[in-house]
Amino acid sequence: MPINEAIDAYRILAEDVFGTGTRAWLGQTSLLFNGPQYSAKMLAEAVRSIAGDRKLADTEAKPKCRVTAVSIKERAVHMLPDLLRTYTTDVPPYGCTIVDAALAISASMTFFPPAEIQIRHGRRVRYLDGGMGFNNSTSLAVQEAEDIRGPDRRIGRIVSVGTGITPYVRFEGNKGALAKKLLDICQAVHMGMDRRFGGMSKRMYCRFNPPNDLARFGLSEWEEFGEVGNLVHQYPQEDQVEMRECVVALTQP
Repeated sequence: MPINEAIDAYRILAEDVFGTGTRAWLGQTSLLFNGPQYSAKMLAEAVRSIAGDRKLADTEAKPKCRVTAVSIKERAVHMLPDLLRTYTTDVPPYGCTIVDAALAISASMTFFPPAEIQIRHGRRVRYLDGGMGFNNSTSLAVQEAEDIRGPDRRIGRIVSVGTGITPYVRFEGNKGALAKKLLDICQAVHMGMDRRFGGMSKRMYCRFNPPNDLARFGLSEWEEFGEVGNLVHQYPQEDQVEMRECVVALTQP
């Protein structure tokens, strides 16, 4: 699906799923959830209307673009995440559908409930969004590339895209402490990547994270996509040098 079509599809999906908050899920809550705001059933139906019931990994087709959804098991939040891949590796695919993967990576904080999905060998696992511990997955992507290509194959370029920096944030209560911890993890990964790749003669690592108030837009504010677009489009104009260097690095290897 081309990028413009994907954006249009997400607009429709967002209106259907986030247009009205709902607490339709009445199951047990975990330590991180005080009752989700949105219906996982509505999300599943919206994604299914676009993707059908196709499997996430196509084991027969040669991948054109490798994509990985990062999720963590609800009962193992301190362990390494599961990588729900659209491609095959030496590790057998999890066998989940695109809808399953969407539910797993959306089970974040109070938005959606933990996603119970069936993976290989008929096992059922309850997943949370990988962003709960791996909200900057750049290091995972680098490790995955090295596993696929081998340790002797040099990585060409790394482009990491964030969702915006809020200059002044007050962290209060348990959720505030969790949010601060996640931001600290994100920044630590960025600094680690910059130390490893940023000092090379050719620019191998680029990190783009708009320093504006994107955080004020909630998931339910799908009608504000135009304003979000304005803020994001403004960012390249403010940081033209780094953006231009990244484009040159990608187009002139």
